[in-house]
Amino acid sequence: FVTPAALTTAADSVVDGAKSVKWCIGAAVVLGAGSIIQGSIESGAAVNTGASSQVLGSIYATAAINTGATSTVHGDISAGAAINTGAGACAESNNHVGGALTRGAGSVLFPEGC
Repeated sequence: FVTPAALTTAADSVVDGAKSVKWCIGAAVVLGAGSIIQGSIESGAAVNTGASSQVLGSIYATAAINTGATSTVHGDISAGAAINTGAGACAESNNHVGGALTRGAGSVLFPEGC
């Protein structure tokens, strides 16, 4: 799926795809609290995930990645700028950051596992 526009989901949204689907978004991505998106996100801007949201794939962003409290990314996260994780957030695989890494209390990043 490709769009030059932003992608924003309401709270508790489910965006079905497959783990092999790539969501190529030219602008910012904002996932509402409790949202679930299946597939990897490739953003030309920042990616913000709300509390308790899940990405069933990876996140690649040219800007910052901000994960909400207790959110989970079931794949890699790679940011051209900072990665900021909320309390209790988890990323299950490799993480690459082009700027600062700020971890909330109890957040878990590879290689520690979730």
